Amino acid sequence: MVSPPKGVTEPISLVRPTSADLEATAQLETFLCETGLDETPEEEAVRVFGRRCFANLRASSTAGRGSDFDALVVSPYYVNRDHDFFSVLGGMLDETEAVTELQPVPGAHVSVIKMRFHSVQVDLIYANISLLVVPRDLDLHDRKVLCGLDLATVRSVNGVRIAKEIMRLVPDVAAFRMTLRCVKHWAKTHGVYSNVVGFLGGVGWAILVARVCQLYPNVLGRLD
Repeated sequence: MVSPPKGVTEPISLVRPTSADLEATAQLETFLCETGLDETPEEEAVRVFGRRCFANLRASSTAGRGSDFDALVVSPYYVNRDHDFFSVLGGMLDETEAVTELQPVPGAHVSVIKMRFHSVQVDLIYANISLLVVPRDLDLHDRKVLCGLDLATVRSVNGVRIAKEIMRLVPDVAAFRMTLRCVKHWAKTHGVYSNVVGFLGGVGWAILVARVCQLYPNVLGRLD
């Protein structure tokens, strides 16, 4: 039985990679290591440790060396964003020795506390959902979670939902991740990686790469 296409249209090409493609992909992996785009074992250990410490978080699936760490804090409905998150938690973080460069930004499009934790850049995002108790196995991809949420909270959980949806819709997650890391590197070195100044940001580039992966599901990332 043929699987339905991942995208809104049929793929343009189903041609499988040749031996030359496989060799070029291996060269690309070497290039990523040599240019320092891969995390060191120490940096990766910090990120993995963070995944285990935060109950609800969004970690970039294409994290490379120097990438920031996005964490989503989810609370019951009665916890107040301004007082409990920005004032109380923000105050506790300010007194934490491992935290530096603390910068609460409540007025941003997505409210966030920016900081460095043990020298790792962290963006701490907050969402309070319409539940009395937040279950450990909460699935933020479930549309029922959005019921009763204000616009600010919907924006906060969007990152998790979009990331999971993209992973679900790409035919080859490994090829997508490698390609996106390369595209991000290209965009940054050419000065076109910033939604603040009118270019695409991380999500925009991810959606474009995901669409290309849908159109060419059997193509590998390669160095040309």
